[in-house]
Amino acid sequence: MSSETTRTARPPVARRLVFGLVATMLLAGCGSADDAPAAKPRGESATNRGQQLIRIQFSRPGDAKGESYGVEMDVIARGADQSRTKLELLVAGRVDESILFIRDGNRALLHQAEAETPYTLMEAADEHPEDLPWESSPLEIDSDLFLRVCPSPDAAGTRTILGREAVGYACTWKGANEGMDQPAKIWLDKATRMLLEYGAMKATKFVVNPEIDEKTLSTKPPPGADVHVVKATGKRPPPPD
Repeated sequence: MSSETTRTARPPVARRLVFGLVATMLLAGCGSADDAPAAKPRGESATNRGQQLIRIQFSRPGDAKGESYGVEMDVIARGADQSRTKLELLVAGRVDESILFIRDGNRALLHQAEAETPYTLMEAADEHPEDLPWESSPLEIDSDLFLRVCPSPDAAGTRTILGREAVGYACTWKGANEGMDQPAKIWLDKATRMLLEYGAMKATKFVVNPEIDEKTLSTKPPPGADVHVVKATGKRPPPPD
């Protein structure tokens, strides 16, 4: 029988750096978050509610010898605050690890079946931007996030990707960034600002207004699940250097 546990401190985290996305989180603690007290949710703007729901699937090939992960990713998103991202890490073409990340407003739910505690509920996801999959949100070129993904961007023209008008930006990296890819260009969907191509990571499918149900964007853990609850602190992290 499990009992609810909540913590204000962040759980221990270990990451495999895969094109900048959090690939794994090793979590300690357990509990049931069915009735966990949540921070007051941040209201979503009418603009966000009015944005199109889209679905993008991505693929990145792994090393032929199985020395690096291949990636398959499925993103359903509406604006910056609502998204569902399923990530599969592949070794020799087989799924080695599967991760699900759902965000609705400022609550976020992470599921990793291989973790000691499979579910993590973040009451204030904005307090942990480094743990959010940036590929699931629109990228504005003047944002801190975009500048981390593509430093010193320069306009690189337009092209068509999956029938969508894409805008490109050339990235200027300074020095080595061990463990991470450093793509020369990034391509975004002009209408939605969502990622279409970043180095070897390429969109393979783009669907406008996909069918979803009430569970698709739900951050409520399954009944009886062991959940690590990351409490809201009311403190926002400082901007990156």
